[in-house]
Amino acid sequence: MSDEQHHPPSPTRGPRTREAAARLRRAEEVYFEVAGLAPGDRDEAIARLCAADAELQAEVRSLVEHAGRLGSFLDQPAQGK
Repeated sequence: MSDEQHHPPSPTRGPRTREAAARLRRAEEVYFEVAGLAPGDRDEAIARLCAADAELQAEVRSLVEHAGRLGSFLDQPAQGK
């Protein structure tokens, strides 16, 4: 029996996981580049920085949207105060 039959490859070390980790790092890089921009300037910057990668653009837009929601949540006072 091969070693793989005794110990299957770890899903956390496979090529897909490395690719996903690299993609997440790139999405984070783009997010941090556009987060400080005025909302009207972000779409153009995201499109430029992500080139023709529509999936990466969608991921960055999702990060921006979620950060915006979190920010507005934090701006509101705690209930009862």
